[in-house]
This record gives sequence, structure tokens and C-alpha cells, in this order.
Amino acid sequence: MQRCCFDCDYFEIEGKDVSEMTEADWRNGCAEGECRFHPPVLGPEIERDGDTFRCFGEFPKVLSSDWCGQFKPRTT
Repeated sequence: MQRCCFDCDYFEIEGKDVSEMTEADWRNGCAEGECRFHPPVLGPEIERDGDTFRCFGEFPKVLSSDWCGQFKPRTT
């Protein structure tokens, strides 16, 4: 097992189940997902038509081949 987001328990793949991912997906770094180590953060403040609002909270976007140092082997 390599230490990369694909093999990490905190990695949530967008639009695919882990079982649907291929080795080429994470090796090429083309699979995008979310890091669920920290809670979601609010998006930037946006002004539109004179109104100011914030985007909803979201998890950081990462690639399956990334690694941040908080690695925890996937349990499933």
C-alpha cells in the first residue's frame, strides 16, 4: 500500500465508489475527491447584485495521488 489519498480512510471519492476505481485512476492523479480529515470550511465571501453572501461549507479538494501527512489506511 502506498501512502496516498486513494488508500486513506479520510478520502472520499466524488461520484465513484472505491471499488469502481482502477489503479490507473489514482496513479495518474486524475481522480478528484475530498479530504475528510478536518470539518468543512466556509467558502469565500461573494458579492452579487449588491448582496454579499458566503458559499456553503465544503471539504478540501484533493487528487487521489496526493498525500498530506495525515494518512490513515483505509479500513474498507
